[in-house]
Amino acid sequence: MEILANVLQQVALSCCGEQLVSITENVGRTTSCSPGCLVNPCQNGGSHESLFPTDYTKRRFKCNCPMGYGGNLCQDVVKSCRGYINGKRVPGLYMVFDDNMNPFDVFCEFDLNSTMTWTLIQSYELRKKGLFFRKVLNLSFSVDENTPRWDAYRLSKPRMQSIQKDSSKF
Repeated sequence: MEILANVLQQVALSCCGEQLVSITENVGRTTSCSPGCLVNPCQNGGSHESLFPTDYTKRRFKCNCPMGYGGNLCQDVVKSCRGYINGKRVPGLYMVFDDNMNPFDVFCEFDLNSTMTWTLIQSYELRKKGLFFRKVLNLSFSVDENTPRWDAYRLSKPRMQSIQKDSSKF
């Protein structure tokens, strides 16, 4: 009986609002679900990837969330680089949302040995330091905040405050 259980695995799928049982055999999977009829549980444009766990108590799908969204169902809006901690963790440009739900790009850096992340709020080359001289971070002074660059970049105070609310340290 155990051998048969290993050969045949029942996986419940949601198909057009109905419960459908799919049987996976050594030769492949058979279902009666019509193409394009599988319901996508992911929100905000996330894509659905079916999983076939051997333990029926585990999730049977995974959502691949678009930039700016996270969570099991892509239901969470990302407000800082911290929201990408469970993703690819590759340094680069990422989209986050401010308090008014406006999207904008930021540079994210990830520590691969811990759960720490950094959201870049200001960067400049030494030859451009005069532009930033005596501009403390509590001033609303932005430089190319919609096109992050390493040579001259600074977020506005409202965007910094939005990121600060979702940060463990600031």
